[in-house]
Amino acid sequence: MIEPGEVVVRIGLDERQADDWSLALASAGTAHRIERASIGFEVVVGTADVAGALRLLDEYDRDNPRPLVEPTPAGSARAGAAASTLGEALVGPLVGTLLLAAYAWLARAAAGSAWFAAGSARAEAIVGGEWRRATTALLLHASVAHVVANAIAAALFLGVLARIVGPGAACLLALAAGAGGNLINGFVHRAHHDSVGASTAVFGAVGVLGGLQFARRRARAPGRSRAWVALGASLGLFAMLGTGGAETDVLAHLFGLLVGVALGITLAPPLAARRRPWLDALLGALAAAWLAGSWWLALRR
Repeated sequence: MIEPGEVVVRIGLDERQADDWSLALASAGTAHRIERASIGFEVVVGTADVAGALRLLDEYDRDNPRPLVEPTPAGSARAGAAASTLGEALVGPLVGTLLLAAYAWLARAAAGSAWFAAGSARAEAIVGGEWRRATTALLLHASVAHVVANAIAAALFLGVLARIVGPGAACLLALAAGAGGNLINGFVHRAHHDSVGASTAVFGAVGVLGGLQFARRRARAPGRSRAWVALGASLGLFAMLGTGGAETDVLAHLFGLLVGVALGITLAPPLAARRRPWLDALLGALAAAWLAGSWWLALRR
């Protein structure tokens, strides 16, 4: 929704075009945001920044000519309404709520410790063939601060990823990256290591976003080096958020990020380019079945 005091300065015919404009504005330090509209992707800036943003984008368009739709001021009649789908808006908060609810239930359950014994990412067990632990550990948390931080981060990064590839695909990619990171971490440590938490999947989502942007920019300009900026941004987030605290499992975070980058480069681009509601629903159901099935295997033993 365009707010009072905001102006749409460009409408991209596709998301790649909007991403290019966003990068140009970000490099100049111009505050802006991208809104999905029924006819494309709108680049929105504050009224005070309109003149500078238009000048900057005009220069960019002269150097990188592509078809565009004329800008339209906020408040005037525009074709379509800017809105995200309900699933895209809700998937992040819903996943965050799931993490909080699971922690609250386990904190009160008399058999809570049994869930940790059956579901944590214990290296010896993973190496011994209990690969399901790489998934089940994502739903377990050691403290209130741990789960709240992960719930907030999941809501943020999954929400961004869902807007690009769809909510179902975002959940499946993050889950795959988190499980893959835990699996690699288990085989690296092999013994005397145990971990829990959704942060590996959160950094997996960050990696998917970085890998996707890298693949898109690399495809548009193979000879340019700016594609690597996307991966650098992902590593920067990892350095800021994934390495602090004595109990932080840095290697798990790093492996989740790297698996996410690989998925972002290989699987995310076609998912973003060929979005279908039925396919996204199927991918979301697959993610839910994967998580539920892993826990069924863990608790039936």
